[in-house]
Amino acid sequence: MPCCATSPPPYASIKGGLCRCSIKLVAIEPVSLIPSAEQELHQYAEEVTLYRDIPADDDEIVRRIGDADAVLLSYTSRMGKNA
Repeated sequence: MPCCATSPPPYASIKGGLCRCSIKLVAIEPVSLIPSAEQELHQYAEEVTLYRDIPADDDEIVRRIGDADAVLLSYTSRMGKNA
């Protein structure tokens, strides 16, 4: 997997100048992507975490997000002000 420092991709300016090499993306619940779409996420983020279950509460949502730079969610969860 090439790093921006050695081979900058066209999307190297994601989030304030950070390149793909330092982006963390998390799907906090199932987002119903086809396998090829899931693989494509790795073109935009170095670290991709896809949870296969629905978070039980806001504390679980916060734990799953952690220090992620980008978050995907579906219609099954709500991110309230506590999350």
